[in-house]
Amino acid sequence: MVDASHGRVFHLYTDACYEDQCGGVGGVLIDGSGTMLSYFSAQISRDQAARLNPLNKDTIIFELEALAAWLGGHILLPSAAIQPNDRVVVFLDNDGVLGRIISGKSGLGLDGAIINGVLEWEYSLKALVWYERVPSAANIADPPSRGELAGFRKELRVELDIDCALNELLDSSRDA
Repeated sequence: MVDASHGRVFHLYTDACYEDQCGGVGGVLIDGSGTMLSYFSAQISRDQAARLNPLNKDTIIFELEALAAWLGGHILLPSAAIQPNDRVVVFLDNDGVLGRIISGKSGLGLDGAIINGVLEWEYSLKALVWYERVPSAANIADPPSRGELAGFRKELRVELDIDCALNELLDSSRDA
């Protein structure tokens, strides 16, 4: 079936940071008119970062950037809110995560479980989803990923439980 109808347009920006064995994730949802609809901002503690790093790597920025994309979809754009003819553009500033999502190759381990979660979210939408690179300096999700919320309206913030999200991801990576 060919459907030429055009629904709403959403832009989802996600970002993460990782410094001194701690991190942060953020996401911002914008409608087709450029109006901010919602956002999230969460800090990642040392204990949470350790849970995301079972292989004890030097950095987990890949996992955090992928986690931000996963959270952005699940928290800011759940499938129940999207119509089949809507358009969603997801902006990321991490080439590794962007490439893995676009290729559809989730991989093994925790990072693979997170990428797979993003792909499952995309499938559940049954809408057109496009992934695009945004330069870090232009990524509006950078401040929330660092907990910098000046200029962000408090009533648009969506609270989330990072421990609950990590439990879900870790459970799914064990099942894989």
